[in-house]
Amino acid sequence: MASSSAWLDTLHYMAQNFIEDGEGRSLGKTLLLHLPESAVAAIDDIREVHALALFHGDNSATALQCDETPNSYDTVFIRAVQNTDEMLGSVARGYAALRDDGGNLFIAQNNDTGAKSLEKHLKAAFGAIPVLSKNKGRGFRIIKNTSAPTDMALLAEWTKNASPRMVRETGYISQPGIFGWDKIDAGSRFLLENLPPLKGRAADFGCGYGYLACEALAAHPALVHMTAIDHDLRAVSAAILNMEERSLSNIDPARAAAVWGDLSRPYASPQGPFDAIVMNPPFHSGKQTDLGLGASFIKNAFENLKRGASLYMVANQTLPYEHSLQEVFGNYAMMAQSKGFKILRADKTHNKTNK
Repeated sequence: MASSSAWLDTLHYMAQNFIEDGEGRSLGKTLLLHLPESAVAAIDDIREVHALALFHGDNSATALQCDETPNSYDTVFIRAVQNTDEMLGSVARGYAALRDDGGNLFIAQNNDTGAKSLEKHLKAAFGAIPVLSKNKGRGFRIIKNTSAPTDMALLAEWTKNASPRMVRETGYISQPGIFGWDKIDAGSRFLLENLPPLKGRAADFGCGYGYLACEALAAHPALVHMTAIDHDLRAVSAAILNMEERSLSNIDPARAAAVWGDLSRPYASPQGPFDAIVMNPPFHSGKQTDLGLGASFIKNAFENLKRGASLYMVANQTLPYEHSLQEVFGNYAMMAQSKGFKILRADKTHNKTNK
């Protein structure tokens, strides 16, 4: 199995070879997609770095302002991601950002995350391209120039397939790359079916494209406001679109907001404190189960609730969040169990966590 850093070793090797191969060209103005600025800190000869921030905390706030004007970058680095449509869309996006007269696109990927499949897609669009296999990682270099045999129609299709869209099966706007982007999560649906009447100000922690937040608003007219929070900027953007999409029917736009925030770290919502928080927290970091994510969500829920308010969360029955709830809130109750899911409630009866 490839190490988690195989892609980074490959990217550094490609970049250093480019610098030293005698072409006499600097990496220059550089755009990063799916990797933070820290990933290229050790690479010499980069004049200016712009990192497109998709996830809260990945980059500085200025990264959100990064310039993606076509034909404006000397170099683009991409860390390959597993979702095919998301990845190919990023390739098309990076290629468009490159200057036409020799801009370089470098892509790095672990061998065990679909590198061979990606290579086939890249060759279909760009023809023969240099490929590097190193340390269980695979790297690709694409040089942009007007004489290169590039299938621009295929790149346009990649861009379209990666863009936000209305998903017919869910009735919600979403896009590849957002967790569970093209389905309604069974756990979130189960939580909605078992919520008591909610009122006042509420929040959805880890909102995704906004299903739980929107449906809770529609089902609980006594809610004054719902704040949907996620660390994925694309999810926040989709949640905003979905709130707007429903504003003409059953949701007053003044009752809803979606914001960017990292709930894996201490977080204080400007919209809080809340009368209720609902959540279906993530429990994976990469391919590994990470209970620390849910524990962090629980701690943040406590800190962002009013005294006397309640947290309602759904989780797989095998995940032992009861310990974290007892540790932080000092209480919990099992509200429902079915089909591999459980719904837990915790009430904030004091202002300081037990821990």
